[in-house]
Amino acid sequence: MSIKIQPYEVDACARHAHEGHRIYRQLMGDLSHKPWDEIDVVHRQPVYVAVIGIVESDDDAVRSHERWVQNLTATGWTKGEKKDGERKTHPNLVPWEDLPNEVQELNKMFVRSVKSMITALWHLPS
Repeated sequence: MSIKIQPYEVDACARHAHEGHRIYRQLMGDLSHKPWDEIDVVHRQPVYVAVIGIVESDDDAVRSHERWVQNLTATGWTKGEKKDGERKTHPNLVPWEDLPNEVQELNKMFVRSVKSMITALWHLPS
């Protein structure tokens, strides 16, 4: 059975997961991630794609990362030492097993965050 997620659910889950991701990165010293409300639709798109994959295809962290790599490389991104939006480079455009442990854990947290948010949304009274 295929699960279909509604647009408002995608947005709520994406916002929730992004903010958790951003705060975690801040705690690691990375201040490069903007709050959700400051991100344009182009930069929200990979988050939406991840949320849809997690909810509709039951992606785990490994599959979600693979899908993220495919989507970014399809739009011209390549592996680089630093994340650079102008040059379209990102250090995490590597296979899952080559990611640093803290990035793997961050991706697992992202998936758990999406799943907990969608579960909460589906249990709200309509």
